[in-house]
Amino acid sequence: YGPRVPMILVEPSATNLIPYSEDFSNSAWVKDDTSVTSNAGTAPDGSNNASLVTVNSASVSYLREFFTISATAHTFSIYAKAGTATDIQLYVVEQGITSGTADVNIESGAVTNVTSNWNGGVTTEDVGNGWFRIKGTRNFTTSAPNHGIGIAATGQNGLNFYIWGAQLETGSVATSYIPT
Repeated sequence: YGPRVPMILVEPSATNLIPYSEDFSNSAWVKDDTSVTSNAGTAPDGSNNASLVTVNSASVSYLREFFTISATAHTFSIYAKAGTATDIQLYVVEQGITSGTADVNIESGAVTNVTSNWNGGVTTEDVGNGWFRIKGTRNFTTSAPNHGIGIAATGQNGLNFYIWGAQLETGSVATSYIPT
């Protein structure tokens, strides 16, 4: 395609259900054995508002948010970049039912150990400058007020990584990022 050929981006319409998609220091984001430093690096959009997440536990550390989610497919995505930590987990919790995890190497983009609870799968997309957009879909079977999504780090006390641009949307496709 030449520089004079107009193009249209065609994708489903969506709404980002996460109210603080770039502000991980906000109290809406539950922090278990993690600390968050805002505006600690260059985000994929070129702004200086990437957050640095520091793991403060030798066991499991979480950064998560809970929502009222209807019984249908939802896709969670987040941008992540390696710091001193290179491995994180994307996870989802369906209240009273099950949780699911997927191990993600944020240095290579490799996804392993995806549990069946991510029944729509988990993938990564290299967006440049060391950043990956991690995407996972879950078909929720019940509507409930405490379904959760988040990221975790296991056995990485004192290590850190960068995140930006969290998105949760109805449907089985991750659309272009919608800041909130």
